[in-house]
Amino acid sequence: MKRFTVDWEPDAEDELARIWMQADDPWAVARAQVKADQLLASDPIGQGQHVSEGLYQIHVPPLVLTYSVDVAKQFVQVAWVRTTS
Repeated sequence: MKRFTVDWEPDAEDELARIWMQADDPWAVARAQVKADQLLASDPIGQGQHVSEGLYQIHVPPLVLTYSVDVAKQFVQVAWVRTTS
């Protein structure tokens, strides 16, 4: 199976950094980000929930990522991240 390339929008990266810096357990945030990237690289459509035209979400506590998928290019673009709480 071909893996998808996962890329983060700069605003999403900035928000992830903010979440990490303010977290009670920053390593839980880091582990969730790594796990989410792995899941999205392997099967972004099957691992996430369709939320609207072209957008999906994946929940990997304590994070929720919103992303789009270009199947033809095997590319995932993370548009936003937030915490589950």
